[in-house]
Amino acid sequence: MSAEDYHLIEKYLNNDLTEAEQKDFELKMQDADFADTVRVYTEVNESLQAKEKRKKGEEQLKHTLETVSEEFFTTSTKKGKVLPLRNIYWAAAACIVLALSFVFIINWLSEAPQYSDYARYEPLALSSRSDDQSLTIAAEEAFNNGKYAEAATLLKQLSEAGPDDPRLKVYLALSYIETGMYPQAEQLLTDVQQGTSIFQSTASWYLALSYLKQGNEEACKKQLLKIQEGSPYFEESRELLEEL
Repeated sequence: MSAEDYHLIEKYLNNDLTEAEQKDFELKMQDADFADTVRVYTEVNESLQAKEKRKKGEEQLKHTLETVSEEFFTTSTKKGKVLPLRNIYWAAAACIVLALSFVFIINWLSEAPQYSDYARYEPLALSSRSDDQSLTIAAEEAFNNGKYAEAATLLKQLSEAGPDDPRLKVYLALSYIETGMYPQAEQLLTDVQQGTSIFQSTASWYLALSYLKQGNEEACKKQLLKIQEGSPYFEESRELLEEL
């Protein structure tokens, strides 16, 4: 890996690639080592974003706890009186409740819903759908064994031969999500979502999960609300909405 490669990855994570750099990035993603590096960088970036979010929550809660404690325990100077003992007892109890709430909320923040909590892939089965059995078998094996960078390369070749196949689009999009190529994944999923195939619901669900994986909760919520009752993902979509 060269310094230019790392710089390219940084620009990708910041959504700052030019059109030429985007093409260069997609070409480099066909290399397994480069794709693995991008995956690691993406996971670290997501972890840092989650940590920053928890930090903000902790600071806000600490400030609230300190403010309430100060209000309870500060000696009254208006009339030269000290807080009655019973008020101190109530103050102590209130602080204990706040402290417990603080621990609960911090734990809740640290256990925010993750993409991996909801992403459950059906095994890819394409062998009977193409004359090029060697390519389809290789794509199946790569995806089903979690080799998503390799799967993306193979599935892209298959999709170029069958550009209207919604199954190929969905599984190529899933491979892109796993390797951090979100814009490409979202374009494919949006195309399928706007169609009428049996993969329409799947595309809607994973489009929402793609936003979740990127830490874009608002976009995720908006997409989840598009999943209507009757969809096989409806119950999970409402469960995830409640957690966000």
